[in-house]
Amino acid sequence: MKKLTYIILLSLVILFPSCQVTSISPSPESVSIPVAGNTYVTAGKNGAVVSPKGIETWTGTDAVLSSWFKVSHPGELKLFLKAKASDGSSTIRLKAENKDFSVRIDKPEETIVPVGSITITNPGYIRVDMQGVKKEGGQFASISELVID
Repeated sequence: MKKLTYIILLSLVILFPSCQVTSISPSPESVSIPVAGNTYVTAGKNGAVVSPKGIETWTGTDAVLSSWFKVSHPGELKLFLKAKASDGSSTIRLKAENKDFSVRIDKPEETIVPVGSITITNPGYIRVDMQGVKKEGGQFASISELVID
């Protein structure tokens, strides 16, 4: 009996943590910033195109795409991308406020992808640089929005 109780308890300890689903998503108060009109190819100009739909035809690892947005108060912000990987999964490097993030985008349908948090000490314009690191297909993921929470 003691052994059976031990096995059941051990099973519960192992089973329950693996069943937890942790999903990070933006709050209803988040702000979506379209990439079109707010993002420019700042290095490796032949390696990416920003169209009215967002970042498309992104093929070069030397291409750096820079987005800007303005904040009026100091504090912590969570960053997300609205993106899809229609040509195979991609790994993107993002840099904001001297903090680097590595983001994997692997869903072929457009989805919200968590990036990470940054701390804003001085209100003003915030620059977010994006650079492709690794791609499975012929091009990196398409990005349509930067989501700020």
